[in-house]
Amino acid sequence: MSRPVPMLTFTGPPGSGKTALLDELAAGLEQNVPFARLDCARLGPSSPQEVLAALAFQLSRPCPGYGTLEFPRLITGQLALGATLNVARWTLARRQVEDELAAYLKISDPPQFLATLAAGVLATVPALSNVPGVVTLGQHLPGLVVGGINAVLRGRRDRGDARKWFGHQDKGLARDPIDVLVELNHKARSPDGSQEVGEVLWAAFLADLRDGFRRGRQADRRTLNCAVLLDDVDAGLELVSGLEVAHRQRGQLAVDDPDPLTVVATSSRSALVRRLSAAGEDPVAIENAGYEDYAQRGSGRHRAGPYLVRLDDLSPEAVDTLVSALGPRLSDNRRISAMVHGFAHGHPGATRMLLDAIAEHRLDPVSLDAVLDAAVPGDGVLRVADGMVATFLVDVAPNVVEDLVTCSAARNIDQALRLARYRPLLLGTGDRNSAVFDGTVWSRVDDAGARTMIPVLRRLLLRRLAARTEHDRADWASVHGWLRRRCEQDQDRAGELHHALALGEVEFVTRKLADLLDEVPARAWLVLLREVCAAPDAGGHALAPVERVRELTRWAPPRDLPVAPLARLVVALWTVADPFRDARHRDLDGEIAADLDDIAPYAGDGLAVLRAEADKYR
Repeated sequence: MSRPVPMLTFTGPPGSGKTALLDELAAGLEQNVPFARLDCARLGPSSPQEVLAALAFQLSRPCPGYGTLEFPRLITGQLALGATLNVARWTLARRQVEDELAAYLKISDPPQFLATLAAGVLATVPALSNVPGVVTLGQHLPGLVVGGINAVLRGRRDRGDARKWFGHQDKGLARDPIDVLVELNHKARSPDGSQEVGEVLWAAFLADLRDGFRRGRQADRRTLNCAVLLDDVDAGLELVSGLEVAHRQRGQLAVDDPDPLTVVATSSRSALVRRLSAAGEDPVAIENAGYEDYAQRGSGRHRAGPYLVRLDDLSPEAVDTLVSALGPRLSDNRRISAMVHGFAHGHPGATRMLLDAIAEHRLDPVSLDAVLDAAVPGDGVLRVADGMVATFLVDVAPNVVEDLVTCSAARNIDQALRLARYRPLLLGTGDRNSAVFDGTVWSRVDDAGARTMIPVLRRLLLRRLAARTEHDRADWASVHGWLRRRCEQDQDRAGELHHALALGEVEFVTRKLADLLDEVPARAWLVLLREVCAAPDAGGHALAPVERVRELTRWAPPRDLPVAPLARLVVALWTVADPFRDARHRDLDGEIAADLDDIAPYAGDGLAVLRAEADKYR
């Protein structure tokens, strides 16, 4: 016996591979298991009738081992909804519904009838939009209702099970089914009735699936659930709500008689994820996901609501594999892997675009700026950097993009909101509901629990910020300068030094850190050091890493301890953290270890802590 399953929902920002995952699933399911697929973002104002007809049509396509699934209850409901009734005269309305249902026996091809009802929705399904007849079925409805009746179909439909179902709906009701169908028709035409109609049709759809899996010569071979794949489910929450209600209303029955349906959805971590997170249901890492985890999380055996699985970034090892697949044409795969992972932070879409550009333009030895400024393979006009930004900011207004460029200087969303309230630097409003602060952009959470911008998007936007001049509304110096002053007012020591370093004030940062060396516990001081040295760099330096360290620390006399080694350490760590620098950072490892050793005696009781940190680089 099957068991109740949740709606498996994969979450992640744009470009994280959600649609590619559904593509792979669809390819594996084809001709193995009945499945249907919809892109909720493209449905528009589609009614529940249209959407469920589209799902039923796709699931009714012949499949080895499953035959052709039929949907008599759903079609019965669709026929009743299609009638124009005079509900003021109830007896007449009942007779009108009876006349509509009589047409059921004249439908020679139920799947095509469903396709006719769902023609607009099916046109948005990539796998079906080019199938001859799907889009134009609506023009040939009369041809689908014919006098020649298939005897087998007539025999199966004469039982009246489909009509009777609306009287009990698997909930123990004892109503007249024709009265229920008249009410359903009336509600479908009222402004507030769409949701209730959708719930009943979902229940009919699921009842048809259960019945279809039980009956027929191939019933014993149907060991796998059929599947529905929903892309961008955030745009179809009303559709999902109807499914959830249908499951919930069956209650205990769903445990003993589960629906043979698995729903796999994708979400951009916006509406659906926020709703579930508010209820305490946060996404689980994909490596920890599974039915046991779902049950242990207290999601309930009887509920088939969303089970959120987070699509995490690619690991350095995974990027190594992708780089190796480019072949022997690259002279230093390890360096290229480090550069790509360091910049893209493992984001699948950004990683793929970088590697495609490297392969297309044979950029070796690799300069990250050269890759980002290269043309997107197959385009010739769009630059890789702009193509990557467009992946994240689909249909985002230009003024919002410009304000995001400005806010990219902020370390987290709270800092960005403070920046936004300083109106001279932004074009739009500083309201938290502004598109600038959309959850799909600020979707990461740092170690302190603060929401941050997607790392690779922030780096791309910081690159644009660095390209602005002093004549622009908000250039690098003005934005980081404002943030530095605000952090100083808020007594945010890490923020103040972070933005000071972004402005190139190495000496100021070094002396502040030196003053704190014997005042702050060593482990906390190292955390502060890492936060400060994660500051972005405006670029413009052509020096190799070791030469850059020497150039930016000439102001510190070598015998000035611990200032001189600390200055070298700050610049070295700043350089290593910058993805735009040459990836040959191993040249600095020995320097970093030596500088940590030199400042360790000045760290009060933290000598052993700093020596242990030095060992990591040694």
